[in-house]
Amino acid sequence: MSAHRSQASHAIREIINTYALKAHLVLESIKTSPMTVEQFAELSCYIETAWQGGNRFFKQPPGKLQKAKDIMVPYRITLDGSGGDTEVSAADWETLCSGVLCADGVWERLSGQDLLVIADILNKQLL
Repeated sequence: MSAHRSQASHAIREIINTYALKAHLVLESIKTSPMTVEQFAELSCYIETAWQGGNRFFKQPPGKLQKAKDIMVPYRITLDGSGGDTEVSAADWETLCSGVLCADGVWERLSGQDLLVIADILNKQLL
């Protein structure tokens, strides 16, 4: 891997670590307080991007990650409709917690080259 690609994958790994930290902080917060739109965005971004990575580089995304992704849909609908905060049930919190821990594992297993491919895919989707 060239020095530029190595620096780029290191930079992406640092960004992922930042999102991981934010996702874990959101989990701690929503355990006892309603989830805000901003917290939903942080959590769903981390889960979705790990799901994309798992979908692309594994035979299929891990089941715990899929369950967490699926749980986010009704919360998005609620937050979009109300514009306010929403309570997360204990069962859903457990599922989201398992999903975030699974996402951590997905990111750890992907190589620097894999991270560059995922970043490219996500950039194309966002443009």
